[in-house]
Amino acid sequence: MSAWCRGSTPPAIDLSGSDFTGRFHTLQRRLGGGRERLPLTVSVPVGDVQILAWLRGQPAGRRYYWSSRDGRFELAAAGAALRVEADSADATGLAYDRIDGILAAAADDSLFFVGGQAFDPAGPADALWSGFPALEFTIPATMLCRRGATVSLVLCVAIGAQSREDAVRDELAARLERMVLPRDAAAAVSPGAFVQRVDLPGRNDWEAGVADTLAAVSRGAVEKVVMTRRTRLDFTRAVDPVACLETLARANPQCFAYLIEPRAEAAYLGLSPELLFRLEGGRLETEAIAGTAPADGAQDLLACEKNGREHRIVLDHLVGRLTALCSRVAEPEPRRLLNLRDVAHIAVGLSGELAPDRTLGDVVAALHPTPAVCGTSPAAALATIRRTEPFGRGWYTGIVGAIGRRRVELAVAIRSVLVADRRLTAFAGAGIVAGSVPAQEWQELESKI
Repeated sequence: MSAWCRGSTPPAIDLSGSDFTGRFHTLQRRLGGGRERLPLTVSVPVGDVQILAWLRGQPAGRRYYWSSRDGRFELAAAGAALRVEADSADATGLAYDRIDGILAAAADDSLFFVGGQAFDPAGPADALWSGFPALEFTIPATMLCRRGATVSLVLCVAIGAQSREDAVRDELAARLERMVLPRDAAAAVSPGAFVQRVDLPGRNDWEAGVADTLAAVSRGAVEKVVMTRRTRLDFTRAVDPVACLETLARANPQCFAYLIEPRAEAAYLGLSPELLFRLEGGRLETEAIAGTAPADGAQDLLACEKNGREHRIVLDHLVGRLTALCSRVAEPEPRRLLNLRDVAHIAVGLSGELAPDRTLGDVVAALHPTPAVCGTSPAAALATIRRTEPFGRGWYTGIVGAIGRRRVELAVAIRSVLVADRRLTAFAGAGIVAGSVPAQEWQELESKI
């Protein structure tokens, strides 16, 4: 048994019955002798399990976590049974098509791809994001999945046309025998003492950049640009990414929580308040979220002209995109405040019925990047970002989430940090529109980290 907390072995799974044999041979028939592989799963309910404690006990590298904002769905995972990735902007659409095809062929509602996509796959590379491709979604080898109050253990193996049933059965049985499921929370791990902070860009350069962007706005070259900053925080000991996520999640329960660790040396994690889209039963949902005020000034946010202008830009853009994607679009919901721990935003829910000829890749291409993290017009804003930001954003302001056969839930990758050994890099952004004040925009960044 692992030494890091008390636990128990999961219940036995019958791997000798006709159900397992039938599913194995059905998948092989669907493969048709080709080179593709398909995921085969076995699952069992496991009762009360400390999901994040289990994740902390897994070896670094290939660890994943996703939790819905409403708390009804949670997934922690380790290892990789099957991966879909893209190394260029041109390949991302094909990658989403492949994900759709694998899930349709597997016909298994316990399966999820978890992962994400960079903000600008065609943008500048940055060494900070080594190991994070333009897109990567993974069906993990081992998942703990909670739907409501029910937690299930899901083990997955990717089988090919030449796989042998007995070998696959033996592999799953051996993995199940080694499993330990923690029933208690693990002790907190401290990163040690704080050493230093380094901002890129620094405040003077940031405010000069905002002034230049405001000049472009006044000329009519662009309506809005989201400018970002990254802040490096150094500590005396290695930062535990799962412990970091736990700390952030306790303070921000109203957000999507995520952790993507494609290699042992770095993990990207965060608490995003912003849904990119949810697709379930043909219903497509998204949100227009923009405008920011400190939590203690939230009551004035809806009346603020500058924040209202910023939100209207996002709302109009998304309504136009939904109209192009959907056979029917519902009336936007009333404006509301999205209240977080330190800040509040203006939010409007949007929904529609996805047109039958539209694909997952079509939806991603239409909705990402949103004006809330890029600007408008998107092409002009993106060109400004590429020209002026002193770093490549990588996956920050990109896409994170979980893709299943019947439910897709993806969030905008904000309120995030990249953890690498003793270094934590935090990211924040602010929307620059007519009326923005450089010093105030810097303070908005401070409120977001």
